[in-house]
Amino acid sequence: MNTNSDRKDIAKDKLHVAIDNFKQAELEGAEELAPETYKLAKVKIYENRKIILNPSSDEQSVEEAADDASAASAQLISAVRKKQNRKEFDLTRPPEVVEKEAINNLVNEGGPVP
Repeated sequence: MNTNSDRKDIAKDKLHVAIDNFKQAELEGAEELAPETYKLAKVKIYENRKIILNPSSDEQSVEEAADDASAASAQLISAVRKKQNRKEFDLTRPPEVVEKEAINNLVNEGGPVP
């Protein structure tokens, strides 16, 4: 049976994953590609972090806060990647621009340098 402490630890783990996902979305251009979703996720993660880390928060509030933070970061990274895919497949963009961006993305991810 999970104790209150175990559940708070699980919630903290979920919060860390949510923060990591948020940071990854930032690296992928979230603020520019999905500004409203970015702002909402940032606020939700911050507010839910306060609940999770507050020692006097009840178990149910902590679990709900962890789930809310996770959902917000997942929604953000999903929105960013959808926008990236649309951008990559925009046929009105010149091929050399698409190619240059693809190369830059590889370099930024530690891929081969052109």
